[in-house]
Amino acid sequence: AASHTLLVDAEPRALRTVARRMRPALRAESLRLLGASGCANNWARGFTALDGDALDGIIDTVRRQTERMDRCGGLFLAHSVAGGTGSGAGSRALEALREEHDRQWILSLGILPFDTGDTALQHYNTALALGHAHTHADACILFANSEVAAACRQAGARPEAPRAP
Repeated sequence: AASHTLLVDAEPRALRTVARRMRPALRAESLRLLGASGCANNWARGFTALDGDALDGIIDTVRRQTERMDRCGGLFLAHSVAGGTGSGAGSRALEALREEHDRQWILSLGILPFDTGDTALQHYNTALALGHAHTHADACILFANSEVAAACRQAGARPEAPRAP
């Protein structure tokens, strides 16, 4: 069975980095940009970044991808729970996906913040994002960012180091 991917971010730099590694045929359908400057590590800003058009675009893309499948076993949402886009926009996307795909299994994979902290708001963002995941997902799996970064280093990848606030 093939998997289908939709990558959403509010920072163009993040999507450009991923797009360079993707086959051109996948880019148009698989990437969505929410804004030009990020969500300022703010859950509310990320949540409201998914306004009508942006949210409709995400839901339509997921719908088109699932309609092309013989069978959809469920939806998988991987997102940070500490920053503004992952926590806020991820929460809003999860809420909308649950409304649209009420009979599908939805799994939320949350990446917890680094222990040292990127921002003073990360704990509030995390609490709000986990509350939404608990309400709208069928299951939640959590990974510590530091453990994911260590696993990437062991595999030979070079994850971006956390920046001091």
